[in-house]
Amino acid sequence: MLAIVNQLVANLKMTVRNKQALVWTFVMPVVLMLLFGMAFGGSETLVLKAGIVDEAKNDFSKQFVESLEKIEAFKVSRKSRGEELKALREGDRALVIILPKSFGEGAIKLIESKKKAEAMAKTAAETGAQPGDTRGAPEASATGAIAAPKVETSKLEVYIDKTNPSLAGTSRSMLNQIVLSMNQKVTGSPELFKIDERQISSRKYSNIDFFAAGILSMFIMNGGSVAVVMILVSYRERGILRRLMATPMSISSFIGSQIAVRVIIALMQMALLLAIAIWVFGAHVAGSPWLLSAIVVEGALVFIALGFAIASFANSDQTAMAVANIITMPMMFLSGVFFPTEMFPKFMQPLIKVLPLTYLSRALREVMMKGSGFEAVAKDMGILALFGIVIFLVSVRAFRWE
Repeated sequence: MLAIVNQLVANLKMTVRNKQALVWTFVMPVVLMLLFGMAFGGSETLVLKAGIVDEAKNDFSKQFVESLEKIEAFKVSRKSRGEELKALREGDRALVIILPKSFGEGAIKLIESKKKAEAMAKTAAETGAQPGDTRGAPEASATGAIAAPKVETSKLEVYIDKTNPSLAGTSRSMLNQIVLSMNQKVTGSPELFKIDERQISSRKYSNIDFFAAGILSMFIMNGGSVAVVMILVSYRERGILRRLMATPMSISSFIGSQIAVRVIIALMQMALLLAIAIWVFGAHVAGSPWLLSAIVVEGALVFIALGFAIASFANSDQTAMAVANIITMPMMFLSGVFFPTEMFPKFMQPLIKVLPLTYLSRALREVMMKGSGFEAVAKDMGILALFGIVIFLVSVRAFRWE
């Protein structure tokens, strides 16, 4: 135990004396947080998402859904009523549209009435019947025309997040255009479709809330993988690892101290970044700090294992950094660090799902932004743990001391 503590102290001293490491560990996170905070701290939303629940499932409801999906400004989600309204209250939707079972019934009745009128007019023209002759046509009026049926207006239940007035106005305008178009398609009809708007207050997020979790996850990845690769490969090239094997210190003490240092640094980064995000830019951390710390520790362990794995196959500093960049750079931009993963094309989604940083950043946001408990992040943490186990086994099998 004493050997581990001594090695831990020695590693911390070496990290402090390494100016380049200090810059990447503490200065760069602060610079990025400041830049993103100044650029996006005043914005209130990231993506305009619309939830739609089609309970009618008829031609008119399908037409409405198709029209909504064609509007590029909307990213349409189709889940149950309860799931969509819950997402709206949590700030994950700009609006939710419910098409009730009665949606479109009035239009269907009106169209059927018009078809009957056209059929009677055609029959009358073929038989030479006079306009006032209503024999055999009980539904006809005294003028020979089909009496227009009484139809009810179909209402769309539209739930809008009122905490963002500008997006609410944009959403309202687009929906009005769709409804107007549907009314006009039923020629000569009354107002068959109408919006029944209901406002809901959601949890209010800012873009800095989103970026804070992303930047934290990015530096956990870099601190765990890139920093470990640089240290281990440098030690191997200079013969330090070989000389360590000749000392009384055990291999487990050396590896344990390396892991402990990176985990401590990850927790320090978390404290520093969140302090700046909260006190300078007004970010919110809604969840448990203990759960957040557990996720940070798990993420650090996974990427430390990745660093050991990369160092196992690299023969020089240049090769190690090249391999580390090839692995970490795609994760930095595809794993939701700076942009929601939903923004990427569908063909890229399978790739996004095999990146461990995806699950780390998602779990951090779930706790920081939504205040979720362990149940909500258990799946992401479980997948992250599987990544860590696999990578750790690879690194144990392939690691070289010389």
